[in-house]
Amino acid sequence: EDVYLDNVSIPPATAPNPVVPLVAPLVAKPAPLALSAEQFASDTLTATFPTRVGRTYLIQGSSDLVRWEALQSLLADDTSITTTLALAPGRFRFWRVVEVP
Repeated sequence: EDVYLDNVSIPPATAPNPVVPLVAPLVAKPAPLALSAEQFASDTLTATFPTRVGRTYLIQGSSDLVRWEALQSLLADDTSITTTLALAPGRFRFWRVVEVP
């Protein structure tokens, strides 16, 4: 599991080899949500992703990985959600899921 430090400040040394305590919170970066999908029909995609009960998730679509449009808002009542997405030719080539803070 990766751990990232942020906002670490070390004051300049005033004596040779001073002992400077490093005090910074260790924050584990949350794992990205993995969206798995299967296409059963030519116009729909069935997507599944892990969730935390009681949290809200947005399914977003993009044609260029820059601009994202919210497609669905879903409230988790279990540890995963499965949903069906309508495929619109030429509209979205990429999908992602985002947990709403």
